Amino acid sequence: MAEWPYPLRLVPGTEATAAWYEEAAIGAREGFSPILITPETAEIGADESDVAGADIPSPDSIVDTYVRKLIFQDWANQKPALLFGEPDPEDVAAALAASEEYQRGGAYAYDEPAFADIRELPPDPPEAQPQAKPFGAITSLPLKGPFPQVAITRLPPPDSWRAPLLLGFGGWNACPEPAMLAAFARRWKLLHGADIAAVTQDTLEFVVERPPATFEEATRLAKEHYIAGIELGDMDMSDYIAALRSMRRWYFWWD
Repeated sequence: MAEWPYPLRLVPGTEATAAWYEEAAIGAREGFSPILITPETAEIGADESDVAGADIPSPDSIVDTYVRKLIFQDWANQKPALLFGEPDPEDVAAALAASEEYQRGGAYAYDEPAFADIRELPPDPPEAQPQAKPFGAITSLPLKGPFPQVAITRLPPPDSWRAPLLLGFGGWNACPEPAMLAAFARRWKLLHGADIAAVTQDTLEFVVERPPATFEEATRLAKEHYIAGIELGDMDMSDYIAALRSMRRWYFWWD
């Protein structure tokens, strides 16, 4: 990290959580975003001066764009001969026209099988001390144990949702491009007070101030997580929606 262009504070991996909350309090006063990073964090993708104030697509348009992509993928999966060729605009239009759910209600009416049988469950008990919970990919790596040392970097804008732009995070497999990922993160900041707190090579972790209060809000949020290509594993979607109503941390991984 010798050429890292932003201020760094090195801390033992076991102290990362407490150190981040300390930096977050300072950042709120001084106007920067503290982000936990590791030696595996994605390399810088662009110069901060070029992207810190860059315009990004509106979150609503991003959701719609991704739903259109999912609908077309459903159509393309039925045509193996298509392979990975560029679709014709007429094919995209036909796929969208054939989606009754999309035509009836737009992006949030798009129902993947994972949402077909969701049921409202009681929310999990609220986390009494979210500050005590370690950051997953920073301090409890599966099969590897914690990083012996991590760093907290101070990104210049106070808006943590710009972190994908500054770090060049995104744009592989199902992970949105950095600008699109920033649009999602901006929406979640506005609606739920969610700040990006940790970035590794293929994960993001958010600290959440205002979890969704109702089943309907949590369902919408779960659909946005799904639309963004976030790997949710084998979790039952009803359980995930219920958990979102009390989660103060979101841990996202893209393969």
